[in-house]
Amino acid sequence: MTSREMSTVPADPKQWTKEDVASWLTEKGFQQYAEVFIEHEITGSMLLQLDRESLAELIPILAHVLTVHEHIQELK
Repeated sequence: MTSREMSTVPADPKQWTKEDVASWLTEKGFQQYAEVFIEHEITGSMLLQLDRESLAELIPILAHVLTVHEHIQELK
């Protein structure tokens, strides 16, 4: 995500839209999952509630589940 794109995303992840979450995933290098998160309507507040088991239902690769989970923990 460019600094220009980041400036339009609320600083508080709880306020993120599903599109903001998709942009965040793309910035973290997981753009292949952005559409799945949009389809499941994962907003920022929902993202912060996802545990590893829930992520595993959205992301098929365990290493990616663990890494995305770590990134989510950094947002809290």
